[in-house]
Amino acid sequence: MLASLRSLSNSRIGTTIAVGFILLILIGFGLSDVSNLRSSAFGLGSGTIAEAGNREVTDADISKAATRAVGAMRQQNPGAGYADLAPQFSDLVDALVDETALQAFGDKAGFNLSKRLVDAAIVRIPGTRGLDGKFSDSAYAGFLAQRQMTDAEVRRLLSADLTRRLILVPAAAEARMPIGVATPYAAMQLERRQGEIALLPTAAFKAGLAPSSGDLTAYYAANKGRYMVPEQRVLRFAAITPSALAAAGPSDAAIAAYYRQHQSQYAARSERELTQLVAHDQASGGAAAAAARSGALPGGIALGAKDRAAFTAIAGDQVAAVVFAAPQGAVVGPIRSDLGWHVVKVGAVHDVTGKTLAQARPEIVTALAASTRDKALADAVKKVGDAIDGGAGFDDAARANGLIAVTTPALAVDGKSRDDPGYQLPAGYQTAVSSGFDLESNDPPVVETLPNKAGFVLVGVRQIMPAAPAPIAAIEPQLKADWISRKAADRAKAAATDLAAKVARGVPLAEALGQVGVKLPPPLPINVQRFQLANAKGPAQLALNMMFTLAEGKSRLVADPAGQAYVVVRTDKIIPGTTMANASLIAQTAAAFTQPLGDELAREFLGAIKQDVKMRRNEAGIAAARTRITAPASSR
Repeated sequence: MLASLRSLSNSRIGTTIAVGFILLILIGFGLSDVSNLRSSAFGLGSGTIAEAGNREVTDADISKAATRAVGAMRQQNPGAGYADLAPQFSDLVDALVDETALQAFGDKAGFNLSKRLVDAAIVRIPGTRGLDGKFSDSAYAGFLAQRQMTDAEVRRLLSADLTRRLILVPAAAEARMPIGVATPYAAMQLERRQGEIALLPTAAFKAGLAPSSGDLTAYYAANKGRYMVPEQRVLRFAAITPSALAAAGPSDAAIAAYYRQHQSQYAARSERELTQLVAHDQASGGAAAAAARSGALPGGIALGAKDRAAFTAIAGDQVAAVVFAAPQGAVVGPIRSDLGWHVVKVGAVHDVTGKTLAQARPEIVTALAASTRDKALADAVKKVGDAIDGGAGFDDAARANGLIAVTTPALAVDGKSRDDPGYQLPAGYQTAVSSGFDLESNDPPVVETLPNKAGFVLVGVRQIMPAAPAPIAAIEPQLKADWISRKAADRAKAAATDLAAKVARGVPLAEALGQVGVKLPPPLPINVQRFQLANAKGPAQLALNMMFTLAEGKSRLVADPAGQAYVVVRTDKIIPGTTMANASLIAQTAAAFTQPLGDELAREFLGAIKQDVKMRRNEAGIAAARTRITAPASSR
């Protein structure tokens, strides 16, 4: 396979294939943007989800696609699970059905993909390349193992994507809207409307509103859900960190032993500035060596200063022996190793002075202290874990291991305290808080790892306070402001409704606005064209959009979704647009329809394909698969 794949990757047809196979293989489907035409599933077996021609989608196919989709999701969110796949499940199934329909259509039409075409797509998967950047059988095997896929599954996915591009994409290519169809759409953009807008801000109706204690109590009772305090927990922490563990410094004997074990690091040695090229064959290496003798080594990689041990690890003992026997300025090679033919140019030679035990002592003490600290931490964590496994609670496990326990105030899951706003969660403890919120009240404590190798922390739960409405006394200022805002909005709505009724009866907008009894902005005259709607924001956008839906002389009330205002809109005059002197706008409009028109053609063509191959779906089986795959584990 390797030889055929390599030869195809250098061919003209191979280099022109640019498929989105990475996403395809990770997620397992390639038609997420084409809608499906559905039909009944009479006669399908219980394990068959859909069928077209001699091809079918099975329950196992959906399970495999779901596994790949969740794997892709976890690359962005490690905590993602199958329940998170629920919003995408229908798209996943639809894509598999579309894929099957297209392949069945290809079978019927005698549309067969060659093995070489699929090979070319495999070659271009980055995960199938070796260190030299070329396709490698071993790299491909690792790619399959990592994704728990077989070669046949990869080929099926790539074949499906190639079939889609070669059958469906051409049907939507170069979709163009006729000028005669685009012209009225372009004219609509130039349509002009004149009218008036009256704005009634809810804030203008707050004057005189002062709730009584009874008003607040009634409002609170009716809106408790708005004032829910999320679950809080009082947690207990006991740090298992280097500073919490007493550790003696290394002994003289340990320092001396370390010095002897790392004698090569501290002994005097020779280092050489080396530049290396590894050629694929002896002839190429010989040509590079000849060029290097009269100048720089072409294509060489500067390795910097290396001693013999370091270079041996790179090139092997045979090459290193010759290189370190050569004088400064020499060009060595080509010499063969398992990696290829080495050509090495020897630059400056440096003699590195060694270190005595006394000179090396400070860095050895640091290294041994780090090793001792890591061992002490590991031992401490093991002792705490053993205590918990033996039935010890938080206090007993901490006390038995000499740990200092601290109790937090009531915390939310984000680590902040509602009762103590000044509380600061220790650095790196957010994961510990999350673990604390995963525990039940009777669960044993757990040990969490702190970031940046800072150590560990024992986590336990002291008290769980379920989510509940905040007490009235604690939120009285907010409750009062909300009550006033609600009553002001009610007043504004009533005034706006009355205003709209008067305008609808023919009362001029300015006159009707003056009868509201509240100081409001004067009516705003409007003279806009439809294309200007894109620049409008907030309540003005709603009002202008409404103006372009009203008949001439009509008015309507519009409410701001954010509850900040009510708007009464009146359309006085409609001036149709004309494109007689604006050919460029017609062309732009036609171009804007290219993508949606192409998508529509693809959908229609796919629908025709499904009818032609008599696609059938097992909706009951699909529903069962959705429940089995995406339902939370506790409900399965």
